[in-house]
Amino acid sequence: MIVIQGRGVSAGIVQGRLHCFHRVGAAAVKRAGADPTEECARLAGAQDQAIRQLEALAERCGREVSSEAGMVFSTHAMLLEDESFLEYIKDIINREHCCAEYAVQQAGKTFAATFEELKEQGYLTSEPLGDGAPEGAAFLHWEDGCLFSITPSEDHEGEDYSLPTLFFNAEKWRSSLGAYTFYDCSAMWPQGGTWTGYQIGSEMIS
Repeated sequence: MIVIQGRGVSAGIVQGRLHCFHRVGAAAVKRAGADPTEECARLAGAQDQAIRQLEALAERCGREVSSEAGMVFSTHAMLLEDESFLEYIKDIINREHCCAEYAVQQAGKTFAATFEELKEQGYLTSEPLGDGAPEGAAFLHWEDGCLFSITPSEDHEGEDYSLPTLFFNAEKWRSSLGAYTFYDCSAMWPQGGTWTGYQIGSEMIS
């Protein structure tokens, strides 16, 4: 039996022909030789527009369908603000001199595979969303732990400091609604030879 979820268009029972339209996936062309600076600028513009569109969809879906269904779009919007995800995309652009579309596609595949592997290994719990959510949509969360990651911040390359200084981003992730991220943190190696703390550039919590 095939169960199709969605927003009903009839309050009663109807009989008629059912048409199913399948979305055709469009693969991004690598288009090597692109200018990294221009592609990163295009990425920033597309990111801003996509976040605004997703937030509008989340609000509308939460109002007309359910809050669980609206959460799907909110989660996608938060992913577009994830610094580690964006840095991964920019790294592909700078390293391969490819267009932003291709870099986003490759980064999305990598991050999706990472979460899928964690789910298969039993670390993440997957709970299907309620009625009105897209087919296969699920809420992933770490039931009895969290994912902690530290990635280097490359915004300060070429800068000179009197003492060795480490710049990094740090993230604690339990779910899309339970994440805490520090951006552009800095830690200095003092003359005494002991790390004494770090400074936080900015932070985000969901």
